[in-house]
Amino acid sequence: MGVNLEVACLGQRILCISETKIAEGYILLHYDHRLWGSFWVSRKSRNVLCYSPDGFNLFRRNAFILQGLSEERLRHLVPRVSTRGATEIFTNMKNVLSLLLLLPFAIATNLHADKEGHVYELRTYHAHEGKLDALHARFRDHTCDLFEKHGMKNIGYWVPVDNESNTLVYIVSHASREAGQKSWGAFLNDPDWVAAYKASTRDGKLVRKIDRVFLTATDYSPALRIEAGDPARLFELRTYTTNEGKRADINKRFRDHTCALFTKHGMSNLLYCDLMPDQKASDVTLTYLITHKSQEARKASWDAFRKDPDWQAVFKASRVKGPILLKKGGVKSTLLNPVDYSPMK
Repeated sequence: MGVNLEVACLGQRILCISETKIAEGYILLHYDHRLWGSFWVSRKSRNVLCYSPDGFNLFRRNAFILQGLSEERLRHLVPRVSTRGATEIFTNMKNVLSLLLLLPFAIATNLHADKEGHVYELRTYHAHEGKLDALHARFRDHTCDLFEKHGMKNIGYWVPVDNESNTLVYIVSHASREAGQKSWGAFLNDPDWVAAYKASTRDGKLVRKIDRVFLTATDYSPALRIEAGDPARLFELRTYTTNEGKRADINKRFRDHTCALFTKHGMSNLLYCDLMPDQKASDVTLTYLITHKSQEARKASWDAFRKDPDWQAVFKASRVKGPILLKKGGVKSTLLNPVDYSPMK
């Protein structure tokens, strides 16, 4: 038995467990006139409070702990509810408020990194035959620094594992769409960029085609940590296309179940995004980025996830009113390796 303290802090779900017998109830917490989180008190919970120094690791089903707080400190903050019922939670609201005040400080660095850019721009460059290395050199030696100079934040740069099409995939972030437009305008007119472009295309253009989309993080997308793994991780960029009217359903399934199950089976959640409203198919598309330790680890994780009874039950329940994803073309997956100049590896 246990008490689940569920705090939705700017999209980062945190579940903290306090072992005790309790009654059932649900209490909403508000902060700055918005729903900030909730207490969920359930008789059915069998979770165990676990502590991880790197935070947000799933030890048992839906068992998370707040990054940066020790188990002893957390247990002091979480209200203790006895068999007298859920009303005892109200008598412990001082503890709740203390936890709310500590949350922004405990994960301030990660939240700052994630919310710095409100708009993500996902770009795919299709290089001319034999020009991909020159394109990498231009980004490595010039473009990335110039992006930062003009207000764009470099998130990550990758190439597909099977890169037969000579592509470079990258993500930058902007404070807003308007800020992005200004940044691109300043970048394209920068004399340093003009000189770098001219020198790099002396023997012909490097890029034959550019695809781009603008995205915003979903409410359940975790705080984005821009860090280099050692060794470098395998990234997986996935795009889901839903049937009409089903995008809210796919987001709910990820928010309530899938993300936690991914973590349970060794996959790391990085970024979940909706297309901005003016983008093609924005009402039926979910784009997300996860990581694996290796291709072998990826296969093992997906196999275990698909066989998990919890996932099978969630999948079945979510399809009662019809399938969420398109039968054909509903899932697109691209495996990516980070390039040497990528901030995120």
